[in-house]
Amino acid sequence: ELPRPHWLIFADLKELGKFAEGAHEEIGDFAYNNSIDKLITFGELAKIAGDEFAKSINDLKTNSANKLTHIHFTTHQDIVEYCLENLPANATLLAKGSRSMRLELIVDSLR
Repeated sequence: ELPRPHWLIFADLKELGKFAEGAHEEIGDFAYNNSIDKLITFGELAKIAGDEFAKSINDLKTNSANKLTHIHFTTHQDIVEYCLENLPANATLLAKGSRSMRLELIVDSLR
């Protein structure tokens, strides 16, 4: 298993056409059900995933929910600054989104 905490930077997947909103909701559920501790979203479609993730957290009745968080950003630089200030040294970080969302700007800044 990869070191915890597990962070996901998720940006819009723009190639999904009429399936976009439903697919992004499913990704939010998937993140919640598959050990993502912090979901960072970027883009309007990705925010749908974040909202779904947050809804699942709010539905929890246990204190373990306090470990799970979602935060939405509107700029690459804000994500970089947040990660530089808050990403634990031992964390596992995955970044996923359409090429047009230019997540490489974030990844390159965090190396």
